[in-house]
Amino acid sequence: MTEFWRQLPAGRAVRLADVEAQAVAAAMDPLPRDAPVVLTYYPHAETSVSRVVDAVLGELQDAATELFPSWIPEASTIRSAAGLGVPAIRILAKRAAATSEHYGPFLADLAEGVLRRDFAALTRFPRQTRAAGLARVLKNSYDRNDLALLVPVPAELSDSGQAALVSACEWIAQHGRMAIWLTGQSIAADRLATFPVSLPGHLPESPARATPEMLANPVGPVIVYPPIAGRPHHASAAEKRLEEALGRRAWAAGRVWNQAYSPHALVNPVRLDLWWRHERCVVEIDGPDHLDRWKYAQDRRRDVLLQSHGLTVLRFTNSDVLGDVDAVVAAIEKLLQTRRSQPGETHSYV
Repeated sequence: MTEFWRQLPAGRAVRLADVEAQAVAAAMDPLPRDAPVVLTYYPHAETSVSRVVDAVLGELQDAATELFPSWIPEASTIRSAAGLGVPAIRILAKRAAATSEHYGPFLADLAEGVLRRDFAALTRFPRQTRAAGLARVLKNSYDRNDLALLVPVPAELSDSGQAALVSACEWIAQHGRMAIWLTGQSIAADRLATFPVSLPGHLPESPARATPEMLANPVGPVIVYPPIAGRPHHASAAEKRLEEALGRRAWAAGRVWNQAYSPHALVNPVRLDLWWRHERCVVEIDGPDHLDRWKYAQDRRRDVLLQSHGLTVLRFTNSDVLGDVDAVVAAIEKLLQTRRSQPGETHSYV
């Protein structure tokens, strides 16, 4: 699966053969340097092409909302529509559009909509404009030139539902100028070009250790997108809650969020939720999706890699953080104090 995306056409909907969507997502985490940013969209059953298009555009809009202000960094201090918030954000949006490929009126309305939490103004733009505008916003958020939407096709989807989904994906790919990768053995649309994709060696065909709780289907939102390096994941209430708590503690200085780590060039990098480089301490925040077999395999590979290279790991679930963040913070503080007082300590696993 090494750089498989290089073999796939941009701006088209295609089928990926012999691979599961979860495996592709796992292999693209952390996102390789020259790869497109990949969002995963889990479709619902629908037989109307226009309704599928509207559903996808709605999810892309939600992602753009959560990722704000990454696509207008200068707006990071504008937090509400009160006072001069709206005119200020519109000026910044139009300024950004003037020096980029963005369409100024759409970008300004989208930015204002984020502040007001009201996107009614966007309905004045045709679907084509919204598709292209949202794609540009998402690419800019990750500083990427290309965008791919990964779509696992449900096996139980009817023929009419599948036809509507494929047609909608082709339309969105064309007008949004993005790649769309559909996966699933049940895809019957002959008009889709098919590309074989092989799994990388570190992703097994079956779970490393099966558990009754492992889920066959993903748990969570309809659209999933990667975190931005240096920040808590925009869609993770647990990561944001933990960062809020750590931000009030002086001893927590030196932390970085969602950074890729590799001990040397010959090792595939892994993404660390939160870590302290100097102390070599890592904190992982696991949601229900980590029961997915591909993420489970990734977690085990990450654990072995980190432990063997002298990093200490603490793992918490979303429920741990959201249920008792003070207990989580106390555990992190204790670990950091231990590592800071024993600089000769090489590794441990918690």
